[in-house]
Amino acid sequence: MSNFIWKQEVCGSGFGYSRVVLGPIEWNRDVDFVPDPGPWQRNHKLPYEPEEPFYTHNFPPLVTGPSVDPPPREPFGPPIPLFARLGLHCYNLQKGTDLQFVAVHKIYTWITSICSYLVMLEVLDPIRNSCCEFETDVRHAVENIDCLSAIITRLEEGRWYGFNKDVVDFFFKGAMPEWMPEGALTETEKLQCYEMKESEVEEEKEWLHLYAELALFSLWQSKLEELESAKPFDLRKIIVRTKEDVEPKKKVKAENAIFYISFKTRCGQECYGIIRKTTDGMPEHLSLEVKCLM
Repeated sequence: MSNFIWKQEVCGSGFGYSRVVLGPIEWNRDVDFVPDPGPWQRNHKLPYEPEEPFYTHNFPPLVTGPSVDPPPREPFGPPIPLFARLGLHCYNLQKGTDLQFVAVHKIYTWITSICSYLVMLEVLDPIRNSCCEFETDVRHAVENIDCLSAIITRLEEGRWYGFNKDVVDFFFKGAMPEWMPEGALTETEKLQCYEMKESEVEEEKEWLHLYAELALFSLWQSKLEELESAKPFDLRKIIVRTKEDVEPKKKVKAENAIFYISFKTRCGQECYGIIRKTTDGMPEHLSLEVKCLM
């Protein structure tokens, strides 16, 4: 297959490796829909260790430029905003941060036997009330019919580290499961399964909606307009299955888990998403395998 490299500059809400760029934001003045930050924002650097305490009393309020409509969405092509948010979710999940998506600035696309997307985006640190640049790299390929596999890893000092599937627990390998296995909620299996409570779903709804959207994308990869019109989703029932012997609420954040998410689209279509999340032990490495049943 021929190799292509594409470079795009876009704005939108917007998966692969994740890292925060430790330097000032390089704002592209040729893109008229990018908000013009104040000088204090351009010089902000996110601390390398997010565990360090943040202090907000010396920071001025967030400054944004005039509101400008982004360019129209293409009806076909990758859902870059979804990929960017998933990359940010991976970083927040492993670092314990709460960085929030603001806008996509640039996209670099490589197409070989898989599709790779390097997305540069702007994120907001709500604690410091300031913005910084964030990069995320997403690679995905359709390995089976109606099943999408996506890899989120980190690029470090110009070196690329692939996701090592050989070290993934055998329980989370092989063909994707269908809907909830029979007997999974019986007494002998309760250690592995946990049904999220309504309050927990509300607390984690942002990334649960991302998982539901990714599941539907695996089914509607060439129908981005339909995917957008199907939102917002109504999350109905969420069951987490994992081997980690931890208290029920912590199963949601397990490194290796299978999520069974039943949800309704805005028009009332019942959907059943299966999301298998695994890691290979490397920092900021995450694999998501998804399928959707209707």
